[in-house]
Amino acid sequence: MSYRRAVNFVDDLFKSFIIFVIVFIWFRYFLDSLALSLVLGVVTSLLISISLIALKKKKIDSINLSRKQQLELDDIATYLLLSNKNEILDIFNQTIMGAISGRYIIKDSKVYYPFFESEIFSLNDLYRVIKTLPENIELEIIAINFDTKVEKVSKSLKSNKIILTFKDQMYTKYLLDKKLDIKSKLSQSAKTTFKDFLRLFVRPENSKGYLFSAFYILLACLIIPQKLYYLIFASVLLVLALICRYKRQKA
Repeated sequence: MSYRRAVNFVDDLFKSFIIFVIVFIWFRYFLDSLALSLVLGVVTSLLISISLIALKKKKIDSINLSRKQQLELDDIATYLLLSNKNEILDIFNQTIMGAISGRYIIKDSKVYYPFFESEIFSLNDLYRVIKTLPENIELEIIAINFDTKVEKVSKSLKSNKIILTFKDQMYTKYLLDKKLDIKSKLSQSAKTTFKDFLRLFVRPENSKGYLFSAFYILLACLIIPQKLYYLIFASVLLVLALICRYKRQKA
């Protein structure tokens, strides 16, 4: 086992422990039996942990970007949405280096389709593209986001192999080292949003603080008669600690 995999394994165990604590304290609050609370807590936390790990592994191609890169990517996405078809094809063909044909780039029997007519590539867009291509052609669609139905249908098609490249993969695969004239279409970078403000609370380095605070509150519950509000607050802190651990693992 590599060092990186070992670190991720330990981190997954730690996150599973946090999930167990959250689940256990609520089972213990509603149930009189300590043994039953422990059993239910273990079983429930294992199910939740396994589901989360499965979801994480499903995103095999997910890319970890720094905060600066995320802001740059947001500007690039807006820039591409404002660009015309020829500008978009020229940008991506700098990396692909194929032959431009209509709205596509073709190279080695593979078709690339950069789609920036809207933020979401819909199922109707997929059907429209499939009808214009011959069978047994590998198609890579590059877009900011995809309708969930597109992911499902693209996997079920027998006529063509379809690869969906989302915004993050697009950035690292095709645009990471490209110098785009973003200022020609955008006067300034996107302003700080409420979502950006919330990110301050889930920074990776905050996990220990949330965790220790939660355990102090849980200890206080041992001597305080009215436990409900303390349990709610401790649960919120533990959830924040869990989110921070996930962000830490990505970093």
